[in-house]
Amino acid sequence: MSVVVPVRDADDDLRRLLTALAGQRDAPPFEVVLADDGSRRDPVAALAVAPALRACVVRVAAPGASPAGPGAARDAAVARAAAPRLAFVDADCRPAPGWLAALLGPLRAPGDVVQGPIRIPEGSAPTPFDRVLARESASPLFETANLAAWREDVVAAGGFAGGLRPLGGKEMGEDLALGRRLLRAGARVHWSPEAVVEHPVGRRGWRAAAAERARAGAFCTLVARWPELREDALHRRWFLTPDRPAVLAATAALPLAGVLVARRRPLAAALAAVGALPYAAQLERRTRPVARGRRPATALGLAAGDLVTTVALALGSARSGAPIL
Repeated sequence: MSVVVPVRDADDDLRRLLTALAGQRDAPPFEVVLADDGSRRDPVAALAVAPALRACVVRVAAPGASPAGPGAARDAAVARAAAPRLAFVDADCRPAPGWLAALLGPLRAPGDVVQGPIRIPEGSAPTPFDRVLARESASPLFETANLAAWREDVVAAGGFAGGLRPLGGKEMGEDLALGRRLLRAGARVHWSPEAVVEHPVGRRGWRAAAAERARAGAFCTLVARWPELREDALHRRWFLTPDRPAVLAATAALPLAGVLVARRRPLAAALAAVGALPYAAQLERRTRPVARGRRPATALGLAAGDLVTTVALALGSARSGAPIL
């Protein structure tokens, strides 16, 4: 197997990943292909922590240059890979000792694609604003933090072309695009529960979380390109996530209640405000992990993020012609 890892300025993370790969048990013979996407420090130095690993570095961008993106980085690594089977993982992930062996089992013939669990490290205790990537069943988004496929299938599908850079930020959707093309080519998706990878929690405050929400409109473009995502990835075909119906109900109910109060119709205003109660209950549940004194401010930050998502989806729906609520 060839283990494909895109890298940019992740020295400590990369050392921990390489140590985890060096500790793989019952694994097939494998190499590690690092795709360096403009790191300021040469990732070759990190290889010293696991000198027994067979590894190489592919240069995708010059040191300190603008990144080509994770899709282009993975494609460069795939082009260099020597093995017929590929395992994808991110530089900040920690594969369990039996990860490669568990991926290999279902990867019997071309056409097979394997996914495994992605979990946060034990004791991480994420806040409501943190970025969490986790899955306990096969994902329609084909996250390459934990994925295996045949090299010939990945190349025939066009690799990771098709990612988006909403608001000029980090690329997204490149792994989804590969997965959808593999499915359309007849791929058989397998789930390997023992192929566990830990993905760290992305720590951030409410401003960073709201800025990330502004990228949500790009998902409308992905659904326009891959209409089957409505069935596979959206909630009831139209909603981005299961919490969106309550968010939209509150978005309509609260302004209406305000108008009715201004018109001195308190009873009607109270009835209109009832539409916001499911969202209020959601906020209460989402803020439970936070200290009691910080819950009101946290709820306001979450509400701001939900409003940003609503605006981003409205704009994205109008641009793409693929409405998502």
